[in-house]
Amino acid sequence: MRTRVMADLLIILFTVPAAAWGATKDTEISFVTFLCLLIIFMIVGLFVIKRDISRQDQSEIWKTDKMSDGELEQFVTELLVKQGCQTDTSAEHEGISFLLKLPAGKTAAVKVKSHKRSVGIRLVQKAFKESLTLKAEECWIISNHDFTSQAKEFARENNIRLYGRDQLISWILTVNKGKASAE
Repeated sequence: MRTRVMADLLIILFTVPAAAWGATKDTEISFVTFLCLLIIFMIVGLFVIKRDISRQDQSEIWKTDKMSDGELEQFVTELLVKQGCQTDTSAEHEGISFLLKLPAGKTAAVKVKSHKRSVGIRLVQKAFKESLTLKAEECWIISNHDFTSQAKEFARENNIRLYGRDQLISWILTVNKGKASAE
């Protein structure tokens, strides 16, 4: 998503000054337009960076970087339960952390993985294979990091949901917001 937005902004950054030059045939106006857009994008970028850093600080996402797979699994299970989901951790499966009962009556096989770098395609393939064995309608993979492009492509092709660091931050902030309003 962010990559798409960045690509769109780059297109705007170059096409608007080109259109200004095409309309006026004045290189100076085109250059000033380019500089103004560049300054605006830089200011907006600084606000986005500040917001992201603030979200990371509020969520204390850094704590998940020090968690083992089991600790992260327990943490994610608690987050999902606090958001109204039902989890089934009783069944032990090699490639799956727990089963999640979705509101629509479906079952999702969930794999939670603590990683120090981007999660690769092997983990996604293994979790998907296990979800098929369990006859779960959906397969989710949740990590405290992001996913490689190959893993994202495989997930897209097989209708697998990948939840990385940004989604964990959102879930933590949602649960913390619920705590604050309850107090």
